[in-house]
This record gives sequence, structure tokens and C-alpha cells, in this order.
Amino acid sequence: MRRNVKFIAVTIDDGPNQHGTVRFLQLAKRYDIAFTFFVIGKHVLDYGNQIGDMIDAGCEIGNHSMQHPHMEDMYIEDILDEFADADDTILSAADDAKISFLRAPYLEYNEEMYQNLDRPLIGASIVEQGKDAENTYNKLMNAEDGDIVLLHSWNEASLHALEKAIPNLMRMGFEFVTVSDLFAIRKIDPVCGRLYNALRLPSNRVAAESSNIQESAAQSAINNPRANFGNAQQVSSSKAATSHAVNMGHMQQANSNRVENYRTAQPMAAGYGINQNSVQNSNLGARNMQIKAPNQMNTQNGYAAGNVGSNKNMNQTGYNQSNIRNGHKKRKHRFLRKLLIFVLLIAALYFGGIYAVTGMAYKKMNYEKVEAFTAASPTSNGVTNILLIGNDAREGVSGSRSDAMILLSISDKTKKIQMTSFLRDSFVDIPGHGQNRLNAAFSFGGAELLMKTITANFGIEVNRYMIVDFNAFVGIVDAVGGVELDLTNEEVKLVNGYLWEYNIINKLPEGTDYLDETLSGKIKLDGAQALAYTRNRYIGSDFGRTERQRKVINAVIEKLPGALITNGDGVLKNMCTNIETNMTQGDCYQLAIKAPFLLKYEKVSESVPIEGSWSDARINKMAVLKVDFEKNKAFLRQTIYGE
Repeated sequence: MRRNVKFIAVTIDDGPNQHGTVRFLQLAKRYDIAFTFFVIGKHVLDYGNQIGDMIDAGCEIGNHSMQHPHMEDMYIEDILDEFADADDTILSAADDAKISFLRAPYLEYNEEMYQNLDRPLIGASIVEQGKDAENTYNKLMNAEDGDIVLLHSWNEASLHALEKAIPNLMRMGFEFVTVSDLFAIRKIDPVCGRLYNALRLPSNRVAAESSNIQESAAQSAINNPRANFGNAQQVSSSKAATSHAVNMGHMQQANSNRVENYRTAQPMAAGYGINQNSVQNSNLGARNMQIKAPNQMNTQNGYAAGNVGSNKNMNQTGYNQSNIRNGHKKRKHRFLRKLLIFVLLIAALYFGGIYAVTGMAYKKMNYEKVEAFTAASPTSNGVTNILLIGNDAREGVSGSRSDAMILLSISDKTKKIQMTSFLRDSFVDIPGHGQNRLNAAFSFGGAELLMKTITANFGIEVNRYMIVDFNAFVGIVDAVGGVELDLTNEEVKLVNGYLWEYNIINKLPEGTDYLDETLSGKIKLDGAQALAYTRNRYIGSDFGRTERQRKVINAVIEKLPGALITNGDGVLKNMCTNIETNMTQGDCYQLAIKAPFLLKYEKVSESVPIEGSWSDARINKMAVLKVDFEKNKAFLRQTIYGE
């Protein structure tokens, strides 16, 4: 090793993204240096091509979780799941990627993570100073040999600071290396579950030609589960819920030896099912139109004058019984004809209105023909099954996994509308793709393969689907005037957490739609708040999340008829514009005709796998649910088909 050469590892968090990652890569290529990018799985779904660009540039890939949640209080199974999902996503984008290290979002760790994670954990000894480029630059210029730097791909201030610092640090004898290179240079084998904030050399030693120093550092890594080499800074976690305004919720260094990890929001992660009865409920209030026949006359006495009680009396008044009967029949026939015309007119208006509204709604949807199901009827054995698929893919990006899978079953036999959530982590056989999590089917083959997978594993015939994105979900909740739900105080705080990223993505001011964090009980949620509520998987795990999805959908269904009358245009526009479906216009028309009757059907909410029919398992390094499919098949046949 050359004397006086110093090494620094720059790590870039939260990518890939549209602009920042590209500019950091350009910087690496300009100076022929390498960075370590800690990427988020859900962002890889949007910008997967950049993983290959990072590898081509000689940079390193690290795992920064799938959804970027706060992990400190999560169950270890969910934490393992977060990293496993991100691994799968990264490798799907570039199968030659080597993912050597993990970094928890917000640098939040707990004892179970140290004991169970299968790779070393990378912290930092230098952390960017928010959006203050000058202070970040000063920190970089005070770097020591072996420091690990943490910057964010979205932070333009950090980019400018690094761009200014690189040539100056090079003149000071620094070489920019990846984290793996830094371990190799120090001749240290990183230990799984250990936290490394820096690989500095002791200040009383000459730069690292001393094997004693190297051995001492290696032993320190083994003995200390949170090894801070040299003078690495202390990393702490401050869950200050009120610090949302500080640096968009990311870390800032409070002083020279303490990194404050300001808690903000958990990201949205994937979509959520939404009410798909849009057209079937589009009856323009026709169910409230009552046809009242005119009051009929007392035909017992016809038009006989006074209290005529006999033929004699009637004859005396100039009438006879036969004439009275004939006159009555003629008037009765005229009345029936008028009534029939009136009924036909109302029917024509009703069905014509249904046809017109259905047509308008259908034109706003995105129809996708699925050849395998073109000839199949949506109704079988008196049950219409429609698979509602929610995901968070944006800007037309394909290949993402389904974040919500809810089977809407309308049974004319049982007079029930049942919503059944399929848990994403169910370990299933995917036709043509082997065994994997259920939500992977959508990634491999879209809605068609997902429907075939559900049919094959759960014995439920389904050939119609609707895909709903975030915009459709938010829009329909707003169109019905919001929904009122019971929330715990913990759920209220998590709603605000998910709103943080939603506001960033939609370029809304920080704090938009935040709830009062002292609230609990009945709370009215608008569209963005309802979406954040359904994204929460940290209370009750995925079972709780799917239950929250169904609660919102039920609340929307309850308010939909009234909203169609008061805000019909808004409902149709917001509900249909962002929906993809293989339902034909005829399918939608048939449901719309039945809408008045469906409003009286019992609404049932379920999830599968059912209680007592699954167990947690880890297969192929994935945290999954091992399912007893026979029990679940029997349950679904009973609840949906009444068998």
C-alpha cells in the first residue's frame, strides 16, 4: 500500500431516481471514481435501468429496503421481508448485481436485526447537512482516512458539495472507493449483522502498512456488534414526530459527533384496491323513483247516481246495469293503457340512462383485451368474480408487483357481495414460473397470470380484473366526499407518516393533509389520508393492512349512491380515468342494470389464508406464508358459492 494515500467511501441513498442518480453517476465517470448506491426496491421498479448503469460505471449496489419504512419497532419477519423483496427487485433489474451490504432506513436498528440479518450493516461517519451545501462541503473537507460518507440522491445540495470537494480531496491524497474496496484495503472481513460506521485507522499509528493495526481492527469488528472503527461518530435515533419540517425528514448532523435521525414518514408502498362497482351503481338514482298509479275509482258502483241499490232504482234514473259495466270496462282499459305507456316510458328512461352513463364511464376506462378470457363469461354458478388489483406503479412503468389483490364476488345465489383479500406473501405455484409469493405473479405476467394463479391455487374461477392506481383511489374517495372511519392514535400518526412521501411525490407542501396527532376515534379522511391509512402494514402486519383496505372500500360503497346523484360527473371522472380492465362494455352494462338490487345485498369481508390454515416460513431466503390450500378452497366455495 502506498504511503500517505487516504481512502474515503461515498455512499448515495434513496435512489434510483429520475435526475439525481444520473448526475451522481456522471460525477463518478468524470473523475473515474466509484460510489456505493444504497437503493430502495420500490424506486428500482420505476428506474430499474439505472442499476445496470451503476454497475457499468464500476459502482456498488447496496440494499436500502423495499419500501423505506421505520424498522426500529418492526417485527424481524417484516424486516427480513423488506430486504428480501428489495433483493428480488434489484436482481430482476440486473441479474449480475452483487448486493453485499444492507443499510436500514433512517439508520434505525434493533437487537434482532443484529442477530438475524444475513449481511453486514453500513452506517456512516459523515452525514450530509441537509440542504446546506456549504456545511456539507466543510464536513467532506474534514474527512479522515477510512470515513464512510452518507449522501442522498435526491439532495441537489449534497451533489454540489461533493462536486466541489472531489478535486480538492484528491489533491489532499484521497482516493474514492466503494465500501467493499475499503474493507479489502483494510484487510477486514465484514461480519454479518455488524454495523460499520467507518474503517478509520487509530490516530497514533502510521497509515496502514502495519498488520498489527489491521488485525486489531478486524478483532474489534468481531467483538463489537456495533463496531465504530477509529473515531467513527455515534449514531443515534431520535423519533421526534414533530420534526417533519427538518430536511424533509432526513438525517441532519446536530454536532460534530452525533447524528440525529429525525423521524418523518414511512413511505407508501404499494396501492390499494378500490370499489369497482362504479358502473353497476351508476343508476342516476333511479332506484328512488317510485311509480305511483293514479287513485282508482270505486268501480263497485260505477257512475250510478246517489246510493242506487237496485236495477229498479237505476232504471228510474235512466241507466241500466249493462251500460254501467261497459262504460267501466272502457275506462279501465284506457287507464291500463296509460299505465302501461307510463311504465314503458319510465323503463326507457331508466335503461336509456343506464346505457348512456355506462357508455360515458366505460370510455374513461382503459380497456385491455385478454385473449385467454375473451370468450369466458364473467358469471359462473350465479357468481360474478372481479379481481381488484392495486399497485403503486407510476408513469406507465410495468413489472411492478401487485400491492393489493381483492376478489369482488357478487352472488345472486347467496345475495351477498363478498370482498376477499389475498395476502401477497402466500407461497403459491405460479403457472410457468415455479413457486413464489402470490404478488410476484403480477410482475411476471400481469393481471392475466395473476388471475390464472389464483384460480389454480384457490379453486376460484376469475377472468375479469380491474387495476386501480393511487390517483384513482384518491379521486374516488374525494368524489364521494371522504370516508369516516375509526382510527387509533397510532394509526393517526402513521397516516401522517405515509402522507410525507405522498406530498413529496405530488409536489405538495410539507404537512399537507396531516391529521392532528392527538386525535383518535371517528375521523373523516379525504382521499390522500384514506390512501395513507390503507398503506399501513405496521399495525397487524399484512392482515391488518388488507382489512383497512376493505374498510375504506365498504365506506365508499355506502356513500356511492348518494354521490352519484349529487356529484355524478366527479364520481365517474375520478373513478374511471385511472382504471385498466378487461371487462367489456356489455359486462359493465349488465352490472349497472342490477345495481338497485345489489344495494340490498349483504356485504361480507374476508381474507385468505384463513386463520389456522397458514404458518410463517422462510423459503429461498424469502419470508412467506405457507398455506393449506385445501382448507382455503373449501372456505371460499362455502362463503362465495354457498356450497
